[in-house]
Amino acid sequence: MQSIIHSAYYSSGEMNRNFHYHDCHEIIFLLKGSIEICVNQAKTIAHAGQVVIFSRYENHSVSVLTDEYERYVMRISPFSDVNTIKAYSLFLNRPSGSGNIFDVSDCADDFRFVFSRIVDELENDNVMSPEMQQSLISLLMIMLYRKCNIEHVYVDDNKFNMIFEIQRRFETECRKQYTLDSLAREYHVSKSTLSHQFKMITGFSVFKYLNACRIASAKYFLTKTNHTVGEIVERCGFTDNSNFTQTFRKNVNMTPTEFRKKYKTG
Repeated sequence: MQSIIHSAYYSSGEMNRNFHYHDCHEIIFLLKGSIEICVNQAKTIAHAGQVVIFSRYENHSVSVLTDEYERYVMRISPFSDVNTIKAYSLFLNRPSGSGNIFDVSDCADDFRFVFSRIVDELENDNVMSPEMQQSLISLLMIMLYRKCNIEHVYVDDNKFNMIFEIQRRFETECRKQYTLDSLAREYHVSKSTLSHQFKMITGFSVFKYLNACRIASAKYFLTKTNHTVGEIVERCGFTDNSNFTQTFRKNVNMTPTEFRKKYKTG
């Protein structure tokens, strides 16, 4: 069983980071201090006793505001079985007003325990460590989900199940061409109902979400492979090179070539 955790660690001390890229979801648990987070140009302050989450789709930066700063940082692969956990939707479904920050100060010791166990699993060669990591991540995400505003909890709702399934299709099969008509027919709802429910649950329109999946996939191919732009266009479902470059620049504030030059590894 492959590990679902890209990295996890405890650290302290000052850290100021500009907008950056990693093809993972990220969780920061603040033990001491305060930070300013900037997500897609919107700024918010997070304090000790809070958990901050970023999806792989969100351009973000973190700046430390206090002399004391202790935190756990964890990055989770988006291509793992954890994606099938309903609580995983916290990375992707945050309607307007729900934000990236969760206050867990009333049970901070419980979160500290789970994070410390995860770090221990990564640092030591324990028996069945990937399975334990899976269990701990599931526990962590459920704990976070229970901290949601109740009006945003959809795990037992048929509407949520439909939207969750469509999201998973977009994430794993973004190269396919979709239409609102065909999706509505397949799920036996009207186009207006599908559009409204998708926006209400995810905070995205249907095709803005699909586009975010395509951009994320393109970032992966630009940084992890030597595929040409033409090959990436085909693999990610864009209509042509011009459409890809224009869409990428609008969302990332640089061209695909500039992004590859800045972030390509190996």
